[in-house]
Amino acid sequence: MDNVAIFGGTFNPFHNGHLEIINTLVSSDAFDKILIIPTNIPPHKNAPMLASGDDRLTMCSLALKNFKNVEVCDIELRRNGPSYTIDTVRELKKLYNADVHVVCGGDMITTLYSWKNYNELIKYAKFV
Repeated sequence: MDNVAIFGGTFNPFHNGHLEIINTLVSSDAFDKILIIPTNIPPHKNAPMLASGDDRLTMCSLALKNFKNVEVCDIELRRNGPSYTIDTVRELKKLYNADVHVVCGGDMITTLYSWKNYNELIKYAKFV
């Protein structure tokens, strides 16, 4: 079974901190695929100045075009409403039949208990 890392966020804009995380993931060789997933509507962040989904996809794609095994994924932008990690993990597990690893910053991991269906999420995904 493959190992898929998912790194979600607003990426508004994509910046060097994101790039550093992705470099670390790629250099670890732990993942067969790394998916960068811009959120549609972030459920834990007020983002009144959020660029369009297409613009954020383009920013990510341009920044990551030379990375092996890294793909920008529009799975959350295609959904209406807030982007919940549990919904994304469920869908990706079906699509890839893979172990899903959620890449999460320290600022968000401390709020895990408030995520939608977090008890289910920690059963379906590993956290990085």
